[in-house]
Amino acid sequence: MLPQWVQLDFGSPKSFDRIYLLTTSGYELKNYELQFWDGSVWRHLLEVVGNTFTGRYHSFPPVNASKLRVICKSGPDLQPVYGRINELEVYRTE
Repeated sequence: MLPQWVQLDFGSPKSFDRIYLLTTSGYELKNYELQFWDGSVWRHLLEVVGNTFTGRYHSFPPVNASKLRVICKSGPDLQPVYGRINELEVYRTE
């Protein structure tokens, strides 16, 4: 049941400003939120509503965080109560 999430723990604070999220055709995350851990609380990074892409880049001003979380609020029409993530890449553009 939703919400479901996946969390990356970097072990120490890292600076990043780009995330690539990849799912499978037919199982796209329809509505989801990206959050980062600032050392004491989860902070909102961005929210996507109505997504239909299997692969999606997200760019934003650089943040420093030790953790990243993707919260799936709605899966695809095929399976609206499940979230599927195949790959999650985190980058620092210079």
